[in-house]
Amino acid sequence: MPLRVANEPYLRSFQYKVLNSILDTNELLCKICYVSNPNCSLCQQTIETIPHILFDCFFVIPFWKEVYRQILNKPLRKHF
Repeated sequence: MPLRVANEPYLRSFQYKVLNSILDTNELLCKICYVSNPNCSLCQQTIETIPHILFDCFFVIPFWKEVYRQILNKPLRKHF
């Protein structure tokens, strides 16, 4: 099923990296001394991990709310 969802090469590469936890986040880049700060590039409040940049960062929460509202066409719950 993942191959049917992601047809574009860039999207397939991103999906592979997320699923295998090898996406270049600041947490990983800080471990290999490529960057000095492991905090999120967007909010600068917590360590940038894959779950944080995809779901927990307050910059992406409005995006997921809109996806939930538009695609699923259901009212929002309080857990967002």
